Amino acid sequence: MKVKIFVIVIIIIFAIFLYFYLRPTTYQTSYNINNIKIIENYNVKDSIYEFEITYEDIQFSIISLSKYTSKRNLIKNVLVENNEEEICLNFEATEVELYPICYDGKTYYSKYIENNIEFTKQEEFKNIEIDQLDEKTYMLWNYNSFIHLKDNERQEIKVFNNDIYNMNLIYKYSKYLILPDYEQNYQFNQFIIIDSVKGTKKELKLRYQPYFDSYFLGDYEEKIYLYDPKEEQEYYLDMKKEEIYTTKNQILIDGDWESVSTQKLKNNKLKFEESKKFEYIIKDNKLYLNVNNKNLLISSRNVNNIVETFDLEVYYLSEDTLYKFNPYEGEKTLIKYTEWNFNKDNMIYIFNN
Repeated sequence: MKVKIFVIVIIIIFAIFLYFYLRPTTYQTSYNINNIKIIENYNVKDSIYEFEITYEDIQFSIISLSKYTSKRNLIKNVLVENNEEEICLNFEATEVELYPICYDGKTYYSKYIENNIEFTKQEEFKNIEIDQLDEKTYMLWNYNSFIHLKDNERQEIKVFNNDIYNMNLIYKYSKYLILPDYEQNYQFNQFIIIDSVKGTKKELKLRYQPYFDSYFLGDYEEKIYLYDPKEEQEYYLDMKKEEIYTTKNQILIDGDWESVSTQKLKNNKLKFEESKKFEYIIKDNKLYLNVNNKNLLISSRNVNNIVETFDLEVYYLSEDTLYKFNPYEGEKTLIKYTEWNFNKDNMIYIFNN
């Protein structure tokens, strides 16, 4: 009996040790590799690794979203390419995936910036040219229907009888697109919900009638919030109950609700906000990955619009072509549609289904 109790105690102690040893923990450590200083951070809240690398008094910032490991000093070697025009750093690491980075004395940029990938049409569907698609689901608006592209599926989802050129009130939530019935006038009494997985649509009747100049604030816990400036009323659409409710004027800032004035909601199209360690931005028609307020130039193309991001993957428009970029592999061409030369807003939705 005593032996059995002893074994149980040992197992419990070992389990507790493993729990505390393996659970993610915020930490910072610094080390040197061939006179290159590295500061390594892990942030539990954001589940992100951050690395500050100093080479010849030049600081390089990179991040990794790799799964947490209890190991430390994850960079094992830094490969330096240094010539008169640029310095490029490549990393050999264990446990985490890291991307190369370059600097020319003025700008930090991706090593893959000059790939100059050209579009090659592999197929065409409803006047949309397709080069290569990844595992994502694409919903493309052609003014009365959504073109549904997923794997080898090609489908047209008819939404309206008339062409709708300015679809300003539309919201992407989970696997759905939510938009009002644009064939009504001034106000609407139903939402149309498109299921990107099934490629189907349904109508959701509303007990209130918001105006079309309403705007979406964001979503939280299966509820989608919108504000109607004419009625001076905030609503939320409960996706689980499939019902709309009125609520007080409020927005969500970093997980906390804050009351806002009617005037502020009317004069500004407010959005729910969440602080980010990194984000893709457009500056002077160029696409950058912003990490700790340092911009990494991603593409030499003029970029019109950021369509979607999934972690470090970014999808963007340049003229009439949709591109995808991640810092590990560079740029890829996906889809070309001539209408994007004239209308880029709310024309493309990408789902990670």
